[in-house]
Amino acid sequence: MLDIIIHDLSLSEDQITWGMKHEEMFAEDMTFSMNHVFVNSGMTNSQGLLEIKVKVDSDTAILIQLQGRQYRRCVERKIGTLMENYKWLRECADKRIRDLFLYDGESIRPIRPYPPGLCKNDSPFRKHASSNENRLNGFCKFGNRFIYQYVRIDENVKIGTIIKAVVQDVIYFRSILEGEGPRPAD
Repeated sequence: MLDIIIHDLSLSEDQITWGMKHEEMFAEDMTFSMNHVFVNSGMTNSQGLLEIKVKVDSDTAILIQLQGRQYRRCVERKIGTLMENYKWLRECADKRIRDLFLYDGESIRPIRPYPPGLCKNDSPFRKHASSNENRLNGFCKFGNRFIYQYVRIDENVKIGTIIKAVVQDVIYFRSILEGEGPRPAD
């Protein structure tokens, strides 16, 4: 599956780094350019895990992560507390990145929808939407530097549909950085 995704993204070997850890990816002496693609796979919670990250700047990566039946859109930050990173996404991130997670008025779908065909209900799972005490408002977290939303992939979705979705999102992620780089927050 990963080979097909890499092929469909038309990436050359020098545009991809395999298996790099968080600390290495955000190291001060990192020689990789922004818009570089980082790929990891493994097991977590007895489920297969695949992630494709695009480095946005020296402190941030956006990524797709597949774990079990979850198709996740994620933001990973170099440093900061959970609330600082959540605030960065909500208030400071490029509008095109925020649109992957923010909701359009009364709708529960992101402004930039998930690729079609993953599930009948393409609204992200909102873990904390009803909790007055949890200030993440619809986001899940892993540690302090990793926040995400996801849709649950339907049972009968073909692997080709998942591959197409990953490719579509990663192409969009990389397009944010083409040309002059990310636009300032609106």
